[in-house]
Amino acid sequence: MPTQQIMFFATNSDLADLLDAVDQTVKLHYIVGGPSPSAINSPIVGLSSLVNIQSSFDATTKGPFYLIADSDRQFSSRTVKLTSGEFSYFFDQIENPQAVVFRRGCVFSADCLIAGELGTVSTQTSSIDLFKRISKDIKRRFKKVKSFYVGNDAYAKMENGLRLTINSRAPKTYDLRIE
Repeated sequence: MPTQQIMFFATNSDLADLLDAVDQTVKLHYIVGGPSPSAINSPIVGLSSLVNIQSSFDATTKGPFYLIADSDRQFSSRTVKLTSGEFSYFFDQIENPQAVVFRRGCVFSADCLIAGELGTVSTQTSSIDLFKRISKDIKRRFKKVKSFYVGNDAYAKMENGLRLTINSRAPKTYDLRIE
């Protein structure tokens, strides 16, 4: 499957600027991806509220992901029977090929910012177009450093010693650095 992905580092301030800009150009909504006890998941209109979500991360996880789609699209779940005999419902791109996947990243500790990402594995035009629209705003507002895009606030904090990494347990030699 073709994959399109863009990885970025963003503080809450950087995300607020980015998501406000996206909200002004296109009407989107999102849901929390992954397992759910219910087959129904009410979408949240607009992306700006993603800034205030406090995610729980451990040192190696990327945190929760969100499915983003045009506001006229519905989200679907797939039903999975668990070993306990109960059912769980999964909201992912398998059932929602019109969506893109977004992970916001986070400040893991006082000295570590974990990367966020935007991506799609879908071949549907609506998903690819949405990916292009949002990634265009990321590229316009963030600085490219190697293969990552870095928000202005994250960049300033990196210059002052904040670690920018995809895994806080990785050696510091793998951190993103300004050359």
